[in-house]
Amino acid sequence: MKDRLEQRLEKYQAVRENLAEATARQAALEAQQKAMRETHQALVVGLKQQLDSQEAFIEEYREKLKVSFVDRILFGFSQVHILPEGKAALDQLAGVLATLPEGYIRVVGHADSIPVASKFRYRFPSNWELSSARAAAVAQHLIKQGNLEPSRLAVIFTGLRQCPQISGTGTR
Repeated sequence: MKDRLEQRLEKYQAVRENLAEATARQAALEAQQKAMRETHQALVVGLKQQLDSQEAFIEEYREKLKVSFVDRILFGFSQVHILPEGKAALDQLAGVLATLPEGYIRVVGHADSIPVASKFRYRFPSNWELSSARAAAVAQHLIKQGNLEPSRLAVIFTGLRQCPQISGTGTR
């Protein structure tokens, strides 16, 4: 009888520990969801002007936030230098991202089918080079102006995009 009681007590303690761990995991997930909602709201407020003018889009995807800018807000045709209004939008985005101490930031470049202007082909022979350089320029801006840790950023190029009007940060 004593052995059975001790076994049941051990099982009870194990269940209790599992419950405590599950409760802690649930609290952590809820905190993460709350932080994501707050970040989403801060991005919406910070980028309100661009969102209202349909120059930026924010969407949630698999517990991540995705911010897409229409290319014309960030760059001139076949250019890699960020336009003043693009810098302002990126500064607002960097301000929100700087409040998040964790997480990786991917700057994704997309090419489109519009050829690079002939006078710029010496520097960017194809959209691949132009889009990659644009994504790198955005990442550099976020690092320098937003004081973001370089180790948090990754620059990625994904290739030809079918809908260039809704673009990532490295598009035409």
